[in-house]
Amino acid sequence: MGDLMNRSLGSGRGSRSRQVLGLAVVILVLCIGSPNRILHHYLAALVGLAPVFWICWDRPFWQQVRIAFVIWFCFCAYVFTPDLLSVKVLRPWEILGGIVVAPLMPLFYVTATILSLRLTACLSSPWRALGIATVWTGLDGLMGLIWFPIPFHWGSLLFDWPLGIQIADLTGIWGVTWVAVLINAGLAVMLRQGLRSRPGQRTLLTTL
Repeated sequence: MGDLMNRSLGSGRGSRSRQVLGLAVVILVLCIGSPNRILHHYLAALVGLAPVFWICWDRPFWQQVRIAFVIWFCFCAYVFTPDLLSVKVLRPWEILGGIVVAPLMPLFYVTATILSLRLTACLSSPWRALGIATVWTGLDGLMGLIWFPIPFHWGSLLFDWPLGIQIADLTGIWGVTWVAVLINAGLAVMLRQGLRSRPGQRTLLTTL
C-alpha cells in the first residue's frame, strides 16, 4: 500500500513538472514572437497561438481560464516590461502608460482565446480553424476601434515578414491578424486530428 502511494505521488510530481515545462515552452515561443525584442521572429507569432489553442481546446471553462491567464499574464509581463532598447525610444509617459494598462492586456487575450474556442465548438475541424480566426480578429478589431486597453493586434507581430504583410494594403492590420490566427488555428486542428489518429500519443495531451 505504501509503495502504491509513493508511486502515485511520484507520478503526480512528474505530471506537474511536465505541465510546468510544457507551459514554459509555450510562453517562451510566444515571447519570441512578441514585438520590439532582440529575440523576435515572426515565425513564433505564426505558431505560438497553436499550442495555446491545443492545450485549452476541450477543457472545462474554468480550466481554460486558469491556463490561458497564466500563459497570457507571463506573456504580457514580458512584453510590457521596459528593456534597454525600448527605454531609448519611448517617452516616459509612454512607459508609464504601458505599466498602467499591462494588467488589462491578459484579460483581452484570455477572452479572445476562450471565446474563439467556445463560439466555434459546434463547427467541424476544417471550418473551426476559420471560425477561430474570425472570432479572434473580430475581438482584435473591436479593441483597435475603441482603443482599449491598447491596440495590440496579433498581426503587428509579423512586421519583420515583408512578404506576409503585403495584404495589409487591402485589408489593413486585421487581415494580417486573421491570416496569422488562421495559420495557428489550422496547426492546432491538425495536431488534434493527429492525436486522435494515434491513441498512443494522447498521453501528451493529458499531461499538458
